[in-house]
Amino acid sequence: MIGFLLLPDGDVRMIPVGVTCSYQERNHLFRLKAAYCRAVEKAGGLPVLLATLKVTGVADYLNMIGGLLLSGGGDVDPRHFGEEPLPGCGEITPQRDEVEIALVRLALQRDMPVLAVCRGLQVLNIACGGDIYQDLALREEPCLQHWQRAPDHYPTHSVCLEAGSVLKGILSERESVRVNTFHHQAVRKPGDGLQSVARSPDGVIEALEMQERAFVLGVQWHPEALSLGGMEGGQELFHAFLQAANRYWSRNH
Repeated sequence: MIGFLLLPDGDVRMIPVGVTCSYQERNHLFRLKAAYCRAVEKAGGLPVLLATLKVTGVADYLNMIGGLLLSGGGDVDPRHFGEEPLPGCGEITPQRDEVEIALVRLALQRDMPVLAVCRGLQVLNIACGGDIYQDLALREEPCLQHWQRAPDHYPTHSVCLEAGSVLKGILSERESVRVNTFHHQAVRKPGDGLQSVARSPDGVIEALEMQERAFVLGVQWHPEALSLGGMEGGQELFHAFLQAANRYWSRNH
């Protein structure tokens, strides 16, 4: 069974998966789109919302879960990759940046499965020593429209998948897939151990993975929204993630 553990009395236990939340400084609110939780549940997981409070709580969070899902959201403070803020860099949430980067680094130390979505991909990359474009308008090459004017679940551009990648295997060895897109920042230089495994036609990196780990995958699109619409490139990623989380949980609990 994907994402489940059968207990001795015959009851089924869903694998707990930690999902990071965005944080609004001005209103002091944690927020998360329900689509993330629905996609996790559909794959057989139990979504556990992680409030990004203090770095000191990171180990306790990871002790409770079998996999880490980094959700989308606002921009990352460029100081985390050694840059000053440039025009086009948007609103940042220092508290969230600190906690998520710490979560990623400890999860990687433990070889815990990680699925990173949109901003999450950028956080994963920065945590591994990579950097990002603060705004795609600053990129020398012309870009596609990376912030679509279409429903969330609707794919608007294609990405080409790298041969031999875990991602391509998850997506049935397709050469390419169409995805949705809601970002103005993107990976520039992949961090240590991360490989670029998908690009859009304009050359923007759309996915990274760490092939020497049990499961570390980040995508620039929003698979949780594609899942709700029944589109390719959505729920398949959550099923693969939960399979890895199941194995991790079985080994460690």
